[in-house]
Parts: sequence; structure tokens; C-alpha cells
Amino acid sequence: LVDNFKPLSEVNCDTCQDGKGETDGFRHMRQTSQSELSNLLTDRVEDLRFYEITHHSGFFGAWFGWRSPGGYIHVSPSIWGVDVKECPSQNYIWELEQQPSHDYNAYKRGIENLLSGATPYAIPLDISSF
Repeated sequence: LVDNFKPLSEVNCDTCQDGKGETDGFRHMRQTSQSELSNLLTDRVEDLRFYEITHHSGFFGAWFGWRSPGGYIHVSPSIWGVDVKECPSQNYIWELEQQPSHDYNAYKRGIENLLSGATPYAIPLDISSF
């Protein structure tokens, strides 16, 4: 399809790649982004974690307080060759004093799977190194 969906080790880059298939430029952009996001959120949340997706699912997301009423889940699909900032998104909110919607529960189960360690979809990152 497009380079976005190829493993980095298969992408034709001008700079050297390390054993993980990352270029120096990509590694720097990723570290900068992680550091900026960590600095932005550290004092605003009780439990901040970052995970590296190991199997691309075609979706990106963020979730806050998602285990209980008032929770928020945001998802965006990855569209071939389109900057993720331009991709459509959907937001799901578990309204206070109500049951979560069917869609909210589906994403909630997905997040539980993602974070459980029982599936190979994501691995936790050590944010102390950002």
C-alpha cells in the first residue's frame, strides 16, 4: 500500500537504521513527542502511562477515566497516506448516572485487552526516560 503501513525496516530511508529499524530522525521525533506530551500531562493526571503499539490496528486513541462514569474515549482511524491530524475521529463519553453505551463498552473492552498484557498489541514504555 503506502509507506505508512510498512515496517520501518522496509522503508527506504536516507539515514542509517538501528536494529529496531528506526532512523535517527524518526527516533528523535518520537522522543521529542513523548517528552512534550509527558510534560504536558504529568501534573494533570493521576495515572499517566504510554504504550508502544506492537501490532498496528488501524486506530489511534486516547482515554481518560475510562473505567468509570465520566470516562472519555477518543479514537481515530488511520487513513492511507493521510496525516493523522487530518483523520476523522469519534469521542465517546460515559455520562454520569447513566450506563455506558454499547459503543463505549466495546472500546472499553478493547482498551482492557490492549493494556492487559495478555495480548501482544502493546508494551508499556518507561516514562522516566523521557
